[in-house]
Amino acid sequence: MRLLRGNTAITTLVLAAVLGGGMALRLYGLGERGFWLDETYSEVRTRSTLGETVGEALAYEGSPPLYLAVLWGWRRVVGTGEWQFRLLSAVLDGLTVLAVFALARQALGGKVSLLVSGMYACSSFAVFYAQEARQYALFALLAALSSYFFYRIAVSEKGTCFYHYIFYVLATAG
Repeated sequence: MRLLRGNTAITTLVLAAVLGGGMALRLYGLGERGFWLDETYSEVRTRSTLGETVGEALAYEGSPPLYLAVLWGWRRVVGTGEWQFRLLSAVLDGLTVLAVFALARQALGGKVSLLVSGMYACSSFAVFYAQEARQYALFALLAALSSYFFYRIAVSEKGTCFYHYIFYVLATAG
């Protein structure tokens, strides 16, 4: 790991490889199996208007409506096939790899951050839920972002990072 010390070009290259490998795992076989019941629920809920989608999510869903609101817009841009629906979760979980890297870099330093993000990128648990058209990948991303901003708040001087508080609250409330 001495090679990575202070060399941002190599760190960026290795991180790109980790992210690329993680995305390859998340995209492999993404549309090969049919929707299961909860994924069908997500697809049906996002057929109506955004207001109806959010309202029904608040009334019937056991989780916040952010994922269904994002999925509502996603289906109008990307399409409505099984692969397209699951692609949102894969992309969100790819962003989680980057958020885990950022958190590990802040908390543990550059040497360990690539290892930690690589472990998350290859995690069978993360890959499984990144291939579901449900809110799990969004929750993982928001948890990583919330942890990142909480860490930044905890180690900063008082009053020096007001925007970290705002981002922490937004990520936690998401």
